[in-house]
Amino acid sequence: MRQDEEQAQRSPDVDRRRIDRLTVALREAKERGELVMASEPEAMAHFLVASLKGAVLVSQVTHDFTVMQQCMRELDRYLALYEVQS
Repeated sequence: MRQDEEQAQRSPDVDRRRIDRLTVALREAKERGELVMASEPEAMAHFLVASLKGAVLVSQVTHDFTVMQQCMRELDRYLALYEVQS
């Protein structure tokens, strides 16, 4: 089996672990009152992982790191929407 095929087969497991860890961290933040009650930690985790993977892929294909930088700025703004304002 080629290396890229092996990596593609492992990717769902890696993604699942990342999503699981992010979900736990976001749930804990919600329980501490750092995220608004309307937040959905698992959906947020899926979105964050998918967004970052997409940005990495586009940056690699286009050889343009600004795509990643723009994605990171937008993810910061997305997360700020769920942050409890003190």
